[in-house]
Amino acid sequence: MSENTNDIPRRRGGQPGNLNHLKHGLYIEGRSIRNTTPIERAQINDLVHIIACTKDYINRLYEEGLKCKTIAEFNLTMHNISAAAMALTRLISIHNQFQSICLPSDFIVTKKTTVLNLVEHYKKKMSSVVDISELESISED
Repeated sequence: MSENTNDIPRRRGGQPGNLNHLKHGLYIEGRSIRNTTPIERAQINDLVHIIACTKDYINRLYEEGLKCKTIAEFNLTMHNISAAAMALTRLISIHNQFQSICLPSDFIVTKKTTVLNLVEHYKKKMSSVVDISELESISED
């Protein structure tokens, strides 16, 4: 009997007939969320809106905190503002991680490269197509 159990390899996963995935709904796999529609995923990933709402929440907390009459209320307001500020910092950090700006392949980046160098690079590229002297005179005015 022990010989038969050793011959059959154990399959990974739940028991046959396990329907837990139908009960629980949302499952996370790696860095993606399953069981959602594309519109729902876009709403979940809209960090700009979430960041704006968090900033509004912090402003609202501040305005309500001005009405505090006791130290305990003031401390609670400050605690909530600091927690919201930490959440805002994390959201902005995540937002910055997922934004990427590609530099032109022919642009040489050194330790002394600045945004002005990038602007000059684009001006040189555009000068062959468009007369940028008019744009420069407008920006100087």
